[in-house]
Amino acid sequence: MTEDPRNYGFVHPECVPKPDPDGIYSAKPPEFFVGKFAKIAFNDGGPDDRSEYMWILVKGTDRDDRELWGELNNDPQLVQNWEIGDEVSFNRDEIRQVLSEEGKFI
Repeated sequence: MTEDPRNYGFVHPECVPKPDPDGIYSAKPPEFFVGKFAKIAFNDGGPDDRSEYMWILVKGTDRDDRELWGELNNDPQLVQNWEIGDEVSFNRDEIRQVLSEEGKFI
């Protein structure tokens, strides 16, 4: 599946989204995120150490409700070790933004 090119953009390093601004996402219960989209940073550890910010469709939580998991919903352009549709596990404190099912930022 190829992503719409209008979804691509570059962000100056000083303007990148910060993880869990003000701790608002860490304070929410993990089940709050299920069915929503969460933006996190991906880095493949390459020599240029660039990050790519992509959306994950959150599908569930792990057994002890600390970690979230979902499906990568973007077609990576910079990182080489991820593909659209890959399963991703992450913590709430890694979240940069959340998008509701209705397309509104939370």
